[in-house]
Amino acid sequence: MQASEQSLRIVSRGQSKFDFPVASAPPTHGQKLHRVGVSKSSLIDELRIGTPKTQSIPPRNEFLLKRKADLAAAEAAKAARLESRKKERASAIHSSDEDDDSSDNDSGNGLFRLGNSVQRSTKSVPEPKLIDSRPKNLLRQPAVPTRRVKDNRARVAPDLSPLYKQILKWEFFHDDVFPPGLSAANYSKVDRTFSSYAAYKKTFEPLLLLEAWQALKQAKEEAPQPTIKLNLVTRMSADNFVELEITIDGMNDRNRWLESDLVLVSVSKQPLTSKDSPHCLARVHSLKKKFTGANTTEVQLRCDPSPQMMQENMRNGSTLYAAKIMG
Repeated sequence: MQASEQSLRIVSRGQSKFDFPVASAPPTHGQKLHRVGVSKSSLIDELRIGTPKTQSIPPRNEFLLKRKADLAAAEAAKAARLESRKKERASAIHSSDEDDDSSDNDSGNGLFRLGNSVQRSTKSVPEPKLIDSRPKNLLRQPAVPTRRVKDNRARVAPDLSPLYKQILKWEFFHDDVFPPGLSAANYSKVDRTFSSYAAYKKTFEPLLLLEAWQALKQAKEEAPQPTIKLNLVTRMSADNFVELEITIDGMNDRNRWLESDLVLVSVSKQPLTSKDSPHCLARVHSLKKKFTGANTTEVQLRCDPSPQMMQENMRNGSTLYAAKIMG
């Protein structure tokens, strides 16, 4: 035992004299991860269940460069499409010109070529479809009968030709309470009801004529109107009346006539006092200025003169005189 212990001491002393490597302690788990370049916390995060892996985000400059490249590519594609369309149009126009040249060479001289080219270039335009803007409910309504339309017009503007026919036959210088051709026997008591239209007309027509005659007599007693010279242009018949187309020079605002005015036409220069001169009552049918800025007025008069006056004093180009009675 003593010999073995001495040998071990000799060996240990001998090893100390030689330079043998000393065994180091084994590295820890943290040291291994540090050598690899991975942190312990990141590795633990990756090993956790349900933890998403983080992706690297490209820098801002790279995104902008990619966007610019995409826009440039889109512009280039658009320019290419436009260029192809232009080429197609140019080829189509060139082919049509060649066809026109060939057809022009085949046709006759220049005049006929012009006619042919015009005829070829003319295209038929389809007729536009008319769209009725009225509502559908109005389109479905039946048409209004023509008779109803005439009745409505008659209510608004009744035909007074029969009344004017009787008034224009009156003698202007007739001096009586009743109008010419009527007497007290033509008037009767007004009933509350009438059995027919004829009975109604027989009662109210004389009363209407009496009222018109009283208005005419009152107009005669008022201040007389100035006399106007009439230049007869033409004479004709219209609606059972004698129509005179005349011109008046120098008609001012003081003695201006209006439509439906009643005037006294006479051969004498003083129509309101000349009983023996040929005369008649007339109604102003229409009037208008002959020229713009001129003081000449065209007037149409309707009257019912005696045959003698019409034949002798109402010829084209003759001169008459008139005074306004009432309007």
